[in-house]
Amino acid sequence: MKYNMKKFDFEKFSYSPVGRGLRIGMGIAVFIVGIIYQSWWGLLGIFPVLSGIMNSCPLFIMKRYQKLTSRSK
Repeated sequence: MKYNMKKFDFEKFSYSPVGRGLRIGMGIAVFIVGIIYQSWWGLLGIFPVLSGIMNSCPLFIMKRYQKLTSRSK
């Protein structure tokens, strides 16, 4: 049986309202767990929260930059 599944575009999902909400929610959860366990690892929750609020992800920016530089060679 042949499946015709549409390819999942993670970048498009990440910039959608649902993706932004998930990044913000997961970042807050990591931050809260860090506070509960009194660990500095909770500060890592700041990055997904900021990327969700600003609606830009540094990983996707680097990915686009790599695509542009590889095309110019």
